[in-house]
Amino acid sequence: MNGCVLINELVLPMNRGLTATDRLNAAKTPWSSGDGASWVTTVLAVLALVGGVALVGFLGYGYLQRRKKEAKAFDDEGLQKGLSRNDLKLLQSMVGLINLKNADTIYTAEDSFNQAATQLMQQRRTIAMSSAMQAELDAQVQLMREKLGFAASLEQSSDTGGVSA
Repeated sequence: MNGCVLINELVLPMNRGLTATDRLNAAKTPWSSGDGASWVTTVLAVLALVGGVALVGFLGYGYLQRRKKEAKAFDDEGLQKGLSRNDLKLLQSMVGLINLKNADTIYTAEDSFNQAATQLMQQRRTIAMSSAMQAELDAQVQLMREKLGFAASLEQSSDTGGVSA
């Protein structure tokens, strides 16, 4: 016995009594059946789906625009304080290390800057650098600290014999 015939006989016993026309009518979609309720339901479901996609797109676009505006404000404030593009990139990575919600606070909150600088110097990638590269990175962080108007770090003040404010 053929496998298809076996499945047809076991799974679909009701097909035995149907003619080809009856099978064709049973296979027609709700669009052609003339049933108004199923047609309206289908249209409403499609409209709801399109509306949902449009809403998600609109909200996503607004979110991206806000992020772009915040990034521009962050860069503008840094440039105003005399930071270079490389300084800004380093500062953005420092903000990411301490997960600041408002990135602009790093310009005014010395504690946040110190915490970010500490995290940067203790990061695995930084530790893997040569001592000369670490010293260069530390010098760049100290220069940024001065440009932002923060007091010298304890490490730098102890190296120069000065007292930290």
